Amino acid sequence: MFSFQQLFLSLCLSFTIFSLISQASVPPSATFKYVNEGDYGERRVEYDALYRALEPFAQPFQLCFYSNSTTPDQFTLALRMGTWTNFSRMRWVWEANRGNPVGENATFSLGTDGNLVLADADGRIAWQSYTANKGVVGFQLLSNGNMVLHDSKGRFIWQSFDYPTDTLLVGQSLRLGGPTKLVSRVSEEKTADGPYSLVLEDKTMTMYYRSQIPQNHSFTSHFLNYLLHQRLL
Repeated sequence: MFSFQQLFLSLCLSFTIFSLISQASVPPSATFKYVNEGDYGERRVEYDALYRALEPFAQPFQLCFYSNSTTPDQFTLALRMGTWTNFSRMRWVWEANRGNPVGENATFSLGTDGNLVLADADGRIAWQSYTANKGVVGFQLLSNGNMVLHDSKGRFIWQSFDYPTDTLLVGQSLRLGGPTKLVSRVSEEKTADGPYSLVLEDKTMTMYYRSQIPQNHSFTSHFLNYLLHQRLL
């Protein structure tokens, strides 16, 4: 059993560690605030999207605001993959706020508290990393496409690889106890979760289809809905 002195020292040590972590902050030189404004890029990209490239760049990945030509006032913060010399379309491989678009003059920022925040011009928060006061000292976009918030020892406090949308990059994986699924996009015109999902479950990978059929009293409708939800092994 712990003596009173040992318990006191243990509590003091825990408090000291907690204090050091809580006091760690992003130096002003590493903070940023990008505004969704200005001219659009000219390169051909997936979905024939309108886009504005931001500074975070690690060949062949770049962070951008993009919108579909059918909804030019609704933007998604996304990671684009592709090279200038590649004739195929540049692809969107990660999205922060899928299904929850922002508008013109929206901001993507990292403050001294270490929280990544995507907010509309009126202050509405569309997405955030929930890493405020957790010891973050910096942000990086790595060469494998992983965006990370790290502490003073280089340990990842948050990483985009833990929050995939519909794409797995080299070195990224689905795992039990971590990111477990990929979700399709509704269509080229609509940026929202689609009906298909690939899910990692215990000892198997499963593909699901979410039916859009209304739940009525028709036997045919219920039966078809049942079939659509069966596992594709």
